[in-house]
Formats: sequence, C-alpha cells, structure tokens
Amino acid sequence: MQLASDSDSVVRASVALNLNTPPSILTQLASDPDSFVRDMVAYNRNSPITTLMKLSLDPEMKVRLRLVQNPNAPASSLLVLLKDADLEISKKSIEVLRTRYGEIGIQVIKIVNASSAKVLPDVINQLLEAEPLFKRAVKELPDKTWDEIPITGDINKDIDALISAVEKALEPKSLAPISL
Repeated sequence: MQLASDSDSVVRASVALNLNTPPSILTQLASDPDSFVRDMVAYNRNSPITTLMKLSLDPEMKVRLRLVQNPNAPASSLLVLLKDADLEISKKSIEVLRTRYGEIGIQVIKIVNASSAKVLPDVINQLLEAEPLFKRAVKELPDKTWDEIPITGDINKDIDALISAVEKALEPKSLAPISL
C-alpha cells in the first residue's frame, strides 16, 4: 500500500484511520515519526492488540490518550495507562476499565494500585489471555463483586488469584443427585 509511505503525514494518517487498512500496515504506521499518524493508529479499532500495546508506551500524550478512547483497546493496555504520568490518561483508563469490565475492572485497578511495581510484561500477557474470561464473567455474573479476593501487593499473585476466582465462579455448577 503506497499511501502508507506517502511523504505527506496527513495522507499517512488517513491510511492509519481507515478501517480497511491491513493490520500489517497499521503496525508499520505505529512507528511513524509523526505523532499524528500514530494517534490515528491508536484510534483505529482494527489495530492489532500488539500494536496497541506498543502505543500504550508512546512518548506522546495525545497518542496514549487516543488509545484509551479506542473501544477495542485491550485491558492490558489500559492497565499500563492506569499508571501513566499524565493524570487525565490515568483517570480515563480507570473510567474505561470500570465501564467495560465492571467489578472485575475495579478489582484489577485495586490490584495495580496496591503494587509499587509497574505493570510487568508477564502480567500483561496474563491479562491478554484472561480478557475473554473477564468479558464472559461480566456478561454472566454482572452483579458479582470480587472483594473477597485478598490483595497482597504482589501484582503477579493477585492477578493469578483474580483469574482463578473468575474461572471458579464460571465453572458449571453440578446438580445434586436426585434420590428416588
């Protein structure tokens, strides 16, 4: 796609915003020297998850803010942005996590805030893998709170405990045998 290499950044930004742009081109444009182009990649709901993760670390505040506004931004990206130095980005990340993931989102926010560590790559991978599970739990258990899970301050252990609790809560309940 030649337009992705055009010398005019407005043309490249248009390509980045286009929902029909192939994922490989979006990934390429995520490294564009012009922040406006990266901004449009961050907003494109068809950008690959790995590309969005990369953009959560972008040096430009407006790119990270646009990522929070992407309806398909993965929870792991939002968690990275939860600890962003920019207060507006941090607040918007909290808002999106609460809205999208309900009580699970609130529990994840508590876990991240209780830890002095940054959100580590292995935790990010755990959350990427658990995202479908969390979405299912939000649908199937909308009123369930997760406050019973102790928060120790060890982000790895706490995320593991939350994932285990969600898996257990979603297990099919076996019926007691009926005696005749």
